[in-house]
This record gives sequence, C-alpha cells and structure tokens, in this order.
Amino acid sequence: MDIKIIYEDEYIIAINKPPGMIVHRTDTSPEDEIVALSLVRKYLKNRIFPIHRIDKKTSGVLIFGKTSKMAHLIHTQIIDKKVQKVYWAIVNNYSPPSATATQELTNSKGKIQSAETVFTTFNQIKIPDETGAITAMSFLQAEPKTGRMHQIRKHCNLEGFPIIGDPMYGYHRANKYFIKKFGIKDMFLHSRSYTFHHPALDEEITIEADLNESFQTALDVLKPYFAKES
Repeated sequence: MDIKIIYEDEYIIAINKPPGMIVHRTDTSPEDEIVALSLVRKYLKNRIFPIHRIDKKTSGVLIFGKTSKMAHLIHTQIIDKKVQKVYWAIVNNYSPPSATATQELTNSKGKIQSAETVFTTFNQIKIPDETGAITAMSFLQAEPKTGRMHQIRKHCNLEGFPIIGDPMYGYHRANKYFIKKFGIKDMFLHSRSYTFHHPALDEEITIEADLNESFQTALDVLKPYFAKES
C-alpha cells in the first residue's frame, strides 16, 4: 500500500493514514497486517519514532519524528495541551451548533480520567424516507483538549450523537442503515489537522490531511440532504 506523505522536513514526516491501517504492530497483530510505521520506515530507509497515535479505523494526520529527541519534544507539547488537534466526523442524530463534552472517561486499566472535547457542527442532515420519517445525522468538527483513549468516539456517544460506522460506540442500526442506503462503509472520523510549535524551525506549523475517498464520497452523497450550508 502506498503512503501519502503530507509533510516532510529534516526532523519530522507526516502521512495521511487511511482507515483500516494500524500505527504500529502489537502482540495481537496478524503478520500480514499493514503497519504505518513500517511503511514510513521503508520509505525513509531509517528509524522513525511515533509522536502520537490514532485509531485503526480513524484516518488522517499521523506524524513521526526522525529522531527520538524530536518525537519527545513534540509529544511533550501534546501532554502539555499545547497542540491543537482538529477532527471531522459524520455522526448519528442532530448535534448542537456548539457543545463541550467534559465527561470523565475510564481507560483500559480502569483508571478514571478527566477529558474535554469541543464540538462545532458544520451541517445537520435530514434524510426522509417514503413515509416521511426523518433519519438525522450531522457533519461536525471535534477538538480534543485532552488525549484519552477513544476520547472523541466516547464523547460523541455520551453526548447522544455517536459516529457513523463506529463498531464499538456507535449505533449498530444507524451504521447498517448507512451501509444499506449508500453502500459506504468505514468509520467516519478523520484527523483533519495538527497545529504545534516546531522545535527545530522555531515556528508554529499546521499539518492538514485531505479526506479519504470514502469520507469524501459520503459527504458528496449526503450534501443534497444538508439542512444548511457550512
């Protein structure tokens, strides 16, 4: 599988990770699993160091350091909440024009952690059927202010607008409806951009990733149902 490089300099490299690709191999990963870290390492023919992670089913910006020091310096900014992360999602139900989710979340070890995600709705989507019943969806932006596991996916669920295609926190009936009506699969969560201070260049940079094909196709087929233009 080809990798889409969206930024590269002497110190870091970023790709637009497609949905379905893991960031790095784990003990449970099949031997033939496609791994982002391995592909970038093969491209550079050198070691690289993950700066952050995104879920297998999530697409978008994924950044690696070319040295462990650079990866550490940028990762520290993430821990210190100095990085602006922007995600786009298609969700079930109507999301409010703006909302902030602050529900605490439990990690894989059972530890309860504070969490904050800011949501901004771009479009509400109304899909009527032949009886006049409405299926409601929304296209929104999510800005996680903390970095908890599955944070956006969990907060979307807790706020009542779970992400379409999310097998763990989504509505199975809504996911099946979307696939049946439009024939489009995947989880519709995309890491749109990362903005941070580049330690070596001593300037703020923003790395953006275009939508993957399935996400863009979904927006194209949903556009006639938008309640308002963004």
